[in-house]
Amino acid sequence: MKTTTDPPPEDDGYGNDAAVEANWAAEAFAFAERHLLLLASVPAPADVKLTPDDSGLCTAFRAAFPTLDVAVVEEGPMKSTAGKAAWRAFLEGPAKSITPDYAFGTLLRLSATGGYTPENTILVSRGVFYAVEAARNAEGVNDGVDFGALT
Repeated sequence: MKTTTDPPPEDDGYGNDAAVEANWAAEAFAFAERHLLLLASVPAPADVKLTPDDSGLCTAFRAAFPTLDVAVVEEGPMKSTAGKAAWRAFLEGPAKSITPDYAFGTLLRLSATGGYTPENTILVSRGVFYAVEAARNAEGVNDGVDFGALT
């Protein structure tokens, strides 16, 4: 029987467990579906509260990323060396204290007008998801999107 004091296996002892990856993918997709259903169920996206403090999250997000276009997020700048460093600082600072499960892997729609399709989706941490989606709601980017048609 292995205990927590046993040394970890050598590097070649680690691998991708297909069952773990399948469970993660199913949870990420279920989270995405719940998000679209939530947006489709309210009269105005601005009424949706994603975190305990969406306003504070939006303020911190815009202080860190004042020019980031949340209508159509570009993956390249987010995943560049500088982008990763900026997002890491944001996630370990304001996002960590505001967003539940800020480090969980989550799907993000690149274009606010599109659904969770392979072409319109990237993997981000949940803190990034909450920041972008809260900004989309607060800034009116999600207004007028037919979320019912996207579900």
